[in-house]
Amino acid sequence: MMRIVFDRLLQRAPLRRFRSASAVDIFGPAWLSSERWTSLKIMSKHRSLLMIVALLFSLTLVSSETVREQLKSDSKFHLYAVIFGITVNTNSKIDGFRVAKITDPRSGTTDPVDVKIPKKFVEAARRKLAATKKYEPEFKDGRPIEFFTYLLYSPGHPEIVISDLDVSLAKQP
Repeated sequence: MMRIVFDRLLQRAPLRRFRSASAVDIFGPAWLSSERWTSLKIMSKHRSLLMIVALLFSLTLVSSETVREQLKSDSKFHLYAVIFGITVNTNSKIDGFRVAKITDPRSGTTDPVDVKIPKKFVEAARRKLAATKKYEPEFKDGRPIEFFTYLLYSPGHPEIVISDLDVSLAKQP
């Protein structure tokens, strides 16, 4: 049946009955160039590999979803606001860096929540803040004044410091 359709479409041959056609009969080199024939043979032999590549590509597209979109669409995806207390020395370098509070933005309150923040996340947050911003030192009675800032933490992705909700997790600055 397939051969009849291909004959009719590609060779404009009249409809007629043929014996049971194999892949070679259907996709024979009579109407395909050798390049196309080779491509078709490779595609049929490596169909499972192509399926895996297509699956990985689709997962890449899903991961390109912004954090904000992922937060709305995936109920298992969770973010916590980690508030850091920072002091800066006279050279504008971060001197003190501590986790002051952890809150759950979805709760609608600023009440602290009991979530363990990994040490590598705190270190990555410190590096990120030190690299992206230059803080001016402020002193009161000769002592540096502590100020506060926050970054977002996702338990499912502890190695990623989230600072922009409109960028995907893979592209966080």
